[in-house]
Amino acid sequence: MRLDDEGTTLARCPVTALADPLTYLDTPLHGVWARLREEEGPVSWTPAEAGHPGYWSVTGRREVREVLRDHETFSSEHGTILDSVATGGDPAGGLTITLMDPPRHTAVRAPVGRLLSAPAARAAEPAIRARVRRLVEPWLAGGVHEVTGDLRRLSAVAFGEVIGILPEHWDELARWTTASVAPRDPSIAQGDPPEIVLRDAHHHLFAAFRASVAARRDDPRADIVTALGRLEVDGRRLSEREQLLNIYSIVLGAGVTTPQVAAHLLLLCARRPELWDAVRAGRAAPGPLVDEAVRWVTPTNHVVRRVTRDTEVAGHRMRADEWVCLWAAAANRDRAHLPDGDAFLPGRTGGHLGYGAGRHICVGMHFARVALRVLVEELAGRVRRFDRLGPVDHLASTFINGITRLTLAMEVDSDGPAGD
Repeated sequence: MRLDDEGTTLARCPVTALADPLTYLDTPLHGVWARLREEEGPVSWTPAEAGHPGYWSVTGRREVREVLRDHETFSSEHGTILDSVATGGDPAGGLTITLMDPPRHTAVRAPVGRLLSAPAARAAEPAIRARVRRLVEPWLAGGVHEVTGDLRRLSAVAFGEVIGILPEHWDELARWTTASVAPRDPSIAQGDPPEIVLRDAHHHLFAAFRASVAARRDDPRADIVTALGRLEVDGRRLSEREQLLNIYSIVLGAGVTTPQVAAHLLLLCARRPELWDAVRAGRAAPGPLVDEAVRWVTPTNHVVRRVTRDTEVAGHRMRADEWVCLWAAAANRDRAHLPDGDAFLPGRTGGHLGYGAGRHICVGMHFARVALRVLVEELAGRVRRFDRLGPVDHLASTFINGITRLTLAMEVDSDGPAGD
């Protein structure tokens, strides 16, 4: 999805087009969400169209946060993306960490959360930094680079070891996780129908997961694959299918979000060289820069919930079994909460919804923060300037705010690599 540098034109497109992945190729949808919120309020009904059922759209920050924090009224078990609305629910409902409600969700999340905790992320930082340096080493020589291919590997750099996926599969995970959330994207599909793209993506991903599960049975480690293999819920161990589905959920969450924050941030620094100058001069610290990037980009456009009992949000009566789409990207720029929410301002105080909220707040947020901050620090030590060359291609996905092509010319210092 295209992001404007500052300010947002109140663009128009039919609200029903928000369920079409191709809408996200070129439309600056923050304008659409802003107009929807301005004209209909923070909660509005999106009617059915072209076989896609109707659902509630929530664009206000307070209302999105309210729904995310109320898992008893708004369930995750039936699906978490708009595709689930179209199909009537996710067949993996109740089996994976993202498609569970407490108490089962709590039992599965606990061991995963310990491995991905803030102290664990701090302990992993030296290893993550070494891998980030290897990732960006070609960039530090300067010249022209198409960066999205390299950035897709950033999640494996950050999460691969702690998740427990065998290293020989890390590179292919980057490709196939993106394909699994954007099977209609032209650069991914290459003319194949989306069902074929999804089939191939799932085939490659689950083959990698099975190999990793088998390896960890013989060589258990302090990683998520091992932990899931040992986990007991409701008095029994997870089946292999449940293990694989949970690995898929965790890899998907890690694999497609962190690289997109990095891509959008580098594009912004190319458009606004004074921002990168501030980072290099120490006037904009990498940590706050990254946190603002997560808010401003919001790599996950939306999540959905299903109403479990009749309720009311912002004066609108919602009935049991109706679907609610929470536009987190819109909520993070809600002008009622942040009048200057379209502006990129590192160092903002107050929370945002870039990592979600409630019981399903992003379990990998601490590792993502470390990886993104380290990336900025390593580049700031050597790269003086980014210049965009050629067009920028955006991902055709309702779910992920992504970039599929970004070519940058990098002007670098000549006095050694970052950190030396």
